[in-house]
Amino acid sequence: MAPGRAVRLHELAAGLRFSPRRLTRAVNRLEREGWVRRRPCTDDRRVQWAELTAAGQRKLKATAPGHVAEVRARVFDPLDAEQLQQLRGICETLLAARG
Repeated sequence: MAPGRAVRLHELAAGLRFSPRRLTRAVNRLEREGWVRRRPCTDDRRVQWAELTAAGQRKLKATAPGHVAEVRARVFDPLDAEQLQQLRGICETLLAARG
């Protein structure tokens, strides 16, 4: 959803709450599949961008609906409203603990 299908690697790591090492491994894997490419920032040599390729966009569009439906069916649908609130609270606590 990022403009130009590209995001700075450090912003991606922060958004995913990944360590730099974990993000590097993930991006390497996505690059091997041809779904993402790294490109340098023209304004700052220290910055790299992760850019979703056309093949990556097609894969995302093909995969996302089924993935969302599967997560909903397995995780959220079995829970009642009270349990969903509890799950939200638990998730917020876990995310806050990671800093």
